[in-house]
Amino acid sequence: MAKKVKVYEITAVRLSLYKSFPPALAIEVDALVTTSGYTDPELVEYIYVHPPLDGIYDFDCNATPPSGPSQDVLTPITAKYLMDPMPNDLNGVKVHASNNFMVALLSAGKNPGTICVKGKLTDEGVECQAFRSVDGELFTLIGNLNGFKNEDEIVVCGTIADISICMQGTTIIVSWIGKEIPRAR
Repeated sequence: MAKKVKVYEITAVRLSLYKSFPPALAIEVDALVTTSGYTDPELVEYIYVHPPLDGIYDFDCNATPPSGPSQDVLTPITAKYLMDPMPNDLNGVKVHASNNFMVALLSAGKNPGTICVKGKLTDEGVECQAFRSVDGELFTLIGNLNGFKNEDEIVVCGTIADISICMQGTTIIVSWIGKEIPRAR
């Protein structure tokens, strides 16, 4: 079996914060490899003796090169990683390829990027569907609920709305909804 190598180039890094205790962080990386046929993309977390002072944790993005014939063409590939639990001092991640690296930061303040929250849909909403997290926090939801209704226990992932017509709670713009936390591996 061929040894994994760093991908050629990182094109995007997305972070999704799971609002759980302790918090977890899903990392999804889009990259390019130099030929067709690469398999098994993965993110390999650096091992630190002491946590990084800036809170930026490093990863290599690796994949297995083809063992047989392949085309010499830049080919997109995606790697996913679930950091569970997420270190308390994490401010972001830096993902390395052979040709570049890319940094993604957790947003400071109210909007942490994408969050995932587990809870139950409720009838508390005035203008929008209400959702009560397992720790009792009230959210309102904007977007496609995929047929889920009040009293359904679900996980919602999305971004916090800066401005909302919903009259209570923190508003999440839904990007994913389902019965279980989406797996990032």
